[in-house]
Amino acid sequence: MDGCLRAARHLPQSVDKSQLGLHPAHVVEVEGLLFVCLTNTPPDLNPIVDDIKRFFAPHRLPDARICHWASHHIRANWKIVTENHKVYDGGVTAIQFFPLNWIMACNDYAILSRFTPVSPQETDVEITWLVDGNAQEGDDYSVEEVTWLWAKTVEEDAWLCENNQRGVNSRRYEPGPYSTMEVSAAGFVDWYLKQLRLEA
Repeated sequence: MDGCLRAARHLPQSVDKSQLGLHPAHVVEVEGLLFVCLTNTPPDLNPIVDDIKRFFAPHRLPDARICHWASHHIRANWKIVTENHKVYDGGVTAIQFFPLNWIMACNDYAILSRFTPVSPQETDVEITWLVDGNAQEGDDYSVEEVTWLWAKTVEEDAWLCENNQRGVNSRRYEPGPYSTMEVSAAGFVDWYLKQLRLEA
């Protein structure tokens, strides 16, 4: 269970098996959610752990089960996709982990989403819907009723993102200012530029 290599029948005797184990991972569990970090020095989650517990504890995520999982391939850069996918203030509990994950909980279901950059102009979006662990499909919920809103939203957002990407690819493209409705998108860009400065 510690990730070390225990056996490899055809390795030469001179090979040190102790050097061929799995890389260690840092794992933190909060409200049934596993946060995994593969770097040697993981970021400190303590500043947000209390907020996650406070806001998500009523939704009982540790007792939830998967209702449905879907993957969407979007022909757009991950920054365009992430910039577009902001959670609207619709009476839901949501938290975003910049830049590629967010979690949202409603009264009767929760959503886990992940954005994976595939290439400079392709992004995979994965969505997992969760329901109460005791809920029975057909009696307490239907997959179609639980998933329809975000399935339709991702479908429409994919169309928007791909059109946006085509516009960005145009030789006449010039960035413009954000509107007053795009505060969260502007915040994402500010955060991203700050990370680039920290890496430089």
